[in-house]
Amino acid sequence: MNYNHNDVEEILIPGGVIPTLLVVVLIAIWIPIGVSVSPYDTEGRPVLLSPDVRAVESYRRAAKGWVDEWAQIDSDMKNILDTTQSVDLLNISRRAQQTFDQSLALSRAVEETDSPSSLLGLQAQAKSAGSAYVDAAIAVARWVSAPSVDHRADARLALEKAALLLREIQGNEWMRQRKANK
Repeated sequence: MNYNHNDVEEILIPGGVIPTLLVVVLIAIWIPIGVSVSPYDTEGRPVLLSPDVRAVESYRRAAKGWVDEWAQIDSDMKNILDTTQSVDLLNISRRAQQTFDQSLALSRAVEETDSPSSLLGLQAQAKSAGSAYVDAAIAVARWVSAPSVDHRADARLALEKAALLLREIQGNEWMRQRKANK
């Protein structure tokens, strides 16, 4: 069967249909994305992300990430302090070094992140917690490198101080705000 070019029917689409169809498809894609990433107020209404609100939300999310990382560092340091040093000195030393490096990097991230003026209190808490976790990591490293009852006690005390500051920042109202479910 031979088809001749003249036998094929052409479909003509009016000029305004394609742009309209493109807009509809984009809206259908962007609405669910916008709904899923938008912050909500306590009454479940979406919050308009003006530059000020966006800055607050961005800093708050960063602080939540820091809190999660400090909680992990806290757990790691407690595990190091609960380990008997005679078990594996090299492994304990490596773990202490890793927690120190993580604490230092996190403290630097906190220091380098600008806070909106409405979150200066949260920023101060974050900087205090960051500094306390660096101090605790130093104390743990000191105990690992020069084991003694006093160094272990100093490390536990420094870690307790850092954990107290972590609980304070976790109790901050800005940290407890969540997306409202619709």
